[in-house]
Amino acid sequence: MKMKFFVTVFAGIALLLTSCSGNNNKEILKLTNEKTLAIVKFNIDDVIKKLPKEKILADTVHKFSNADKEFRLFVRADELGIDTDNPFYVTTESEKDKFITSCIFWLDDEVLFLKKFKEIYSKELTIDYEKNLVFAEKEVVGAFKDGIFVLSNKSYDPYTSRTRQYDYYYNEYEQEDMSVSKEFYANFFTRKAIEDENIIDNIDTALKDDADASIWVNLHGIVSNVSKGYIETLAINRLLIGAGFGFNLTFGEGSIQAKGESFFNDDMKKIVEKYYDNKDINYDIVKNVELDNAHLYSIGFFSTDFIKYFIKEAGFEATANKFLETKDLTVEGILSTFNGQFVMANYGETTSKIESYDGSFYDYKQPNTLILFGLNSKKSDKVMNLFNDPNLKLDDKFFRNDKYIAFSTDQKNFNLMKSNKPAKNSKLNKVTGVTSYGYGSGKELNEAMKSNVKNPIEEMISTSKISDGKAVSDITVTFEKKDKNILHYILGYE
Repeated sequence: MKMKFFVTVFAGIALLLTSCSGNNNKEILKLTNEKTLAIVKFNIDDVIKKLPKEKILADTVHKFSNADKEFRLFVRADELGIDTDNPFYVTTESEKDKFITSCIFWLDDEVLFLKKFKEIYSKELTIDYEKNLVFAEKEVVGAFKDGIFVLSNKSYDPYTSRTRQYDYYYNEYEQEDMSVSKEFYANFFTRKAIEDENIIDNIDTALKDDADASIWVNLHGIVSNVSKGYIETLAINRLLIGAGFGFNLTFGEGSIQAKGESFFNDDMKKIVEKYYDNKDINYDIVKNVELDNAHLYSIGFFSTDFIKYFIKEAGFEATANKFLETKDLTVEGILSTFNGQFVMANYGETTSKIESYDGSFYDYKQPNTLILFGLNSKKSDKVMNLFNDPNLKLDDKFFRNDKYIAFSTDQKNFNLMKSNKPAKNSKLNKVTGVTSYGYGSGKELNEAMKSNVKNPIEEMISTSKISDGKAVSDITVTFEKKDKNILHYILGYE
């Protein structure tokens, strides 16, 4: 049975997610195992209250048609026997060279749910309460136990599998079976749950009760899956065990609040704390960088010592040095040249004269960008001389002094640097105690997104900091109109 339900739910997740402990995740933790790569949590009751429900259900010609049954099912969850006091979860786990995605939610009236499901999908579901299985005719399509309803589908792992295998002998394609097995559903509630207390705490912390949507991602599991287990043969693996990150969204009146946080084991926390303790932005780095005219910019700090440590732990230092040998450079020499302070800015577009094959010139538009890196006092002359290499064709596209090196597509951005005149930067909010600060103007963001939303973005502000070995980020997007929840505008109903 092909369940389009899952595809649309995932599309909804992508839409909604487009970046403290004690949360109500007790039941989902019992269903999380070592193969789980990600868990998404919707506080469905909160989300439904923020949606323009009546307009969506009455709409037949606008954003959603009568054929969009799955989204309507989500919107009407509180009327269809789904218990909206409990969260709606979506989990993804690895299964050989494929993924299995499961929608997990609670029913408070399974008879009503089965009736409505049949009305919407023209498919009759039945529940075998003894075997905890859900059937569509004779096919097992889900699992059910203690009010928890599970529907799953299988998809290809884009990194390690092929969607079909070609049989050269018969000159035809062999399609793989992509149905979720009966055994998967039969064992769903009895599989061994994850036992690592650190990971359990991380998941519970990431999946928030006070956010509309949140996600926990098993970073170590994904890296292991992509590398086919190779990462586990490296010394650096001990630092990545249990690593993950969380991200959550809250939709407000005229705003979207997004927060992220990293999760590391104790060994990794000590390393991060060692290299980032008392490290934050030094705003002197933008003394000669004009930001008032920038459409987008980011100022921050990254630890070059942390990067050096990771390269060495991963066993890549010797290989990298061998590659750099022809330039008489080393990883140590390159990274020791920079102090970790950086600036990235976008000023819109700039026009350059480009010579064509016949010797004539034409105007070429490209992004007007600037990237600047702070330099250590004991910088490597070999690294600095590298930028004079004619093969790089940098010409007048870079500028350096004793404090920084900058690259730009428009040499006018170097004027203040050459004259050592300070920039005004009257709009810059010098937030302290953070490792990065970013700003985006509404005009640039609206144009980049080609948005037709009738509530344009005013600005986007982002900050991140590293404290006690943990990275935390905060993004706030504000919109011009603040009269209704932003979901009304995103979905096109205002």
